[in-house]
Amino acid sequence: MSTDMVYEDVPRLTRRTGDNLIAGSNNSTILLGRDRLGTVESGYGSLNSPHGGTECGAVHIIAGRVGTDPSIFDDSATIYLSAKNDPDNAAGTFSIGTVNKEKSAIVMRADCIRIVPRTDIKISIGDSYFLINNDGSITIESADISLGFGAMQAAILGTAYRNGETAVNNSISAALTALSTAITALTATPPLSVIPPIVAAAATAVTATSLTSGIISAFESAAPSYLSVTTKLR
Repeated sequence: MSTDMVYEDVPRLTRRTGDNLIAGSNNSTILLGRDRLGTVESGYGSLNSPHGGTECGAVHIIAGRVGTDPSIFDDSATIYLSAKNDPDNAAGTFSIGTVNKEKSAIVMRADCIRIVPRTDIKISIGDSYFLINNDGSITIESADISLGFGAMQAAILGTAYRNGETAVNNSISAALTALSTAITALTATPPLSVIPPIVAAAATAVTATSLTSGIISAFESAAPSYLSVTTKLR
């Protein structure tokens, strides 16, 4: 056995009756007890809570405790498991999305958290999921994806946009060719000098307007296919 013992001050931990404590000599702690976010009077494990401290077993795993009570925010590193907790209050995420209360929860806090799987990471809720594979691919599947706070604008689908752009460009090219052919025919037979200028101008304008309308219609019909129905950007 190594003899390189290191002595350091470790704050005494305040416990409830019935708590079990596993404590290392260098400020590492595993506390098996009831839900609490600070003092023994806090959390659903308090005798003054609505359920009298029942149905809320909890485990604190702490490295680097700074006081006599466990603190997710102040202790150096914490993994906290609770059968009943307000996780957004515990993690300080109450300003993000839905705020959950009285739920079973796992809350982790440290300067850095690393998750390094060998094959993949899957995070799923219902039919929505986030998947990272070891081939470098990332998949996000959901009926509604927002990228950025207050995201409202639909994301552009690159391939669909490129295909649609090609189709619209082809429509414009065809329209310009048809317009050129119409003008050529109009000025060739009979000779333009025989047709009153106002009539020739009106015929040309009608032809151009009709073709332009066709181009716009083609673009508008294709445009919705460019946009994602699930992903919104800010």
